[in-house]
Amino acid sequence: MSGTMSVSGLISGLKTDEIVAKIMEYAARPKTRLQAQKAEMQTRLAAWQDINTRLLALKVKSESIADLADFQVMKVSTSDSNVMTATAAANASPGVYYIKVVSKAQNHQVSSQTGAYTSLNAIVGTGVVRIALANGNSFEVVVDSANNTLSGLASLINKADKGVKATIINAGTASSPDYRLILTSAEAGTDNQITLVDTSGLEGGTAPVFDLENPLQAASSAVLEMGEGSGKITVVKNSNVVTDLIPGVTLNILAANSSNGVRLEVSADTASIQKAIESFVEQYNDVAKVIGSHFDFDANTGETPPLFGDFRLQAVQADMISTLTGQVKGLTSSINALATIGITQDTTGQLVIDYSTLDSALQNNLPQVARVFGAGIESSSVHITFLASTTDTKPSGNVGWQVQVTQPARRAQVTAGAAMSEPLTADETLYVNGKSVKLTAGMTIEEVVATINSYSNQTGVVALKTGPDGSGSGNYLTFRHLQYGSAYKVTVVSSRSLSGGGTTGVGNVLVSSDEPAGESGQGQGLSGLDVAGTINGETAVGRGQILTLRSSNSGNPANGLSLLVTSTEPLSGERVIFTKGVGSALRELLDVMTSSSGSVSQAQNSLNDTISKIDKEIADWNTRLSEQEARLYEQFNKLEVQLSKLQQQGNYISAQLAALTGGKK
Repeated sequence: MSGTMSVSGLISGLKTDEIVAKIMEYAARPKTRLQAQKAEMQTRLAAWQDINTRLLALKVKSESIADLADFQVMKVSTSDSNVMTATAAANASPGVYYIKVVSKAQNHQVSSQTGAYTSLNAIVGTGVVRIALANGNSFEVVVDSANNTLSGLASLINKADKGVKATIINAGTASSPDYRLILTSAEAGTDNQITLVDTSGLEGGTAPVFDLENPLQAASSAVLEMGEGSGKITVVKNSNVVTDLIPGVTLNILAANSSNGVRLEVSADTASIQKAIESFVEQYNDVAKVIGSHFDFDANTGETPPLFGDFRLQAVQADMISTLTGQVKGLTSSINALATIGITQDTTGQLVIDYSTLDSALQNNLPQVARVFGAGIESSSVHITFLASTTDTKPSGNVGWQVQVTQPARRAQVTAGAAMSEPLTADETLYVNGKSVKLTAGMTIEEVVATINSYSNQTGVVALKTGPDGSGSGNYLTFRHLQYGSAYKVTVVSSRSLSGGGTTGVGNVLVSSDEPAGESGQGQGLSGLDVAGTINGETAVGRGQILTLRSSNSGNPANGLSLLVTSTEPLSGERVIFTKGVGSALRELLDVMTSSSGSVSQAQNSLNDTISKIDKEIADWNTRLSEQEARLYEQFNKLEVQLSKLQQQGNYISAQLAALTGGKK
């Protein structure tokens, strides 16, 4: 602290700076103790922050392992991956299938005549080109002077995007080119075969001519056979990617092999599930090891870790161990705890896996293993399934809770007031939930339905052929929302009046699920309904097909439970048994611990508060010590001044005495 105020004992000969420094060193001892306390608090805070980070990582793993969907991972093995590969979704049913690929699906491909074009800019003429497909779709492109070349015509066809792609190849040489226009159906299969390419409307150039009888590649469908002999099943598909043969399984056809079938086995992907469990155990062990290290005592040195004896950390450790080692309430089988599937705790607090026991459980009791980790229900009705729960939802026990459904959910729909009894006599545009759907003259009701449904992702609506009341089958167009519930509406209006005949039957007056009468006055509609009912004796909230208990009664253990109800009729007397597995329970425990009001956050907040108070005290001490140092230098300075005066007086007296003595001589 010495510096500009130093007086250096010029008169007294005292080492002033050293004296002041020693005094200030002694005076600063309380501040030094505070700084040591702050360093200790910061070390403890860093330890808590590290533990908090690890707990959050464990929470993520717990969320993953608590999701029952993670235990529904399926796999498919094939005996010949050169012929066929496959993937399986979670809803795929385990089983073995034998499939023979008789033929692959191929896109139809035709070429223009040889020797007609030596340049990409060769003139093909102007006019109209018509193209039609076997599925009934057709379209026209209008060629004008701006695009009357070979490349211009190809560009027009591609821009139309109507199921046919156009490319140009050079079948000749660089010096003697022979350009051909190649048309390829966008989709494979005989249904998508090109049946007409009419270029007779082109004038003023060399129009391309296509030999449909001799294509570059014939259109063919994928033909699959299951079984043999008279009882075999033959399936025809227009794509080599087949998604609707085996539920939940996607087949990828790579080659035909009519002599040998392919064996497909759909089974649970227990290897992936085991890896997820191993990852969870590894993350828990990481946290447990770090927490445990804070309770180690070195008897030789007497040193202790930063959080040694911290009651909050002891509570975190105890709660985690209790959650992981306890039985899952509501599971009555022999698989109802981690220990029953081969996961136990050793003497150091680490989880260890007996792979023989775990593998046996995964192979033979996978659904029970899933419930050991995740939250779920056992339901007396196939129409009631588990959707979600909250920290307020407690295990139901073996008795379970009663679920009543007084009103099933319903989708909004509206049915046209007139039948579509003949193909469209003119182009017509429908506006479905505000989205325009263009229909062309000649379309049948089946083609109209298909066109409307191709816009379902944008409109949220699917079209069906029904009777006049919107049910059964018939020639009335019914527009039904994809989503259940009162929040969803359906509106439709047509560009054409019913009076002209040959229309979709919708009419040019807006119809909706709430006001369906329309131009004919005969339209029928249904408003969307939310499911309604009770869970564990209390009225639940319905949203679409989701029934959730949001109880103000904190004593209702079913509070926060969400169920998916798919029934189309009221349900009475159904019961669900809710269980909360260790993964779900640990996730909720960690969520509480690491929340802003949780024990881990409180520990960090307390340390931060203490550090802030210490910082204030250190700042106060800095002020006091600075003032004390200034006073000391001031006092020493006064001492030197006084000594200087005394020295001057002494010198004066000595001089006077010397003068007197000199005079007497």
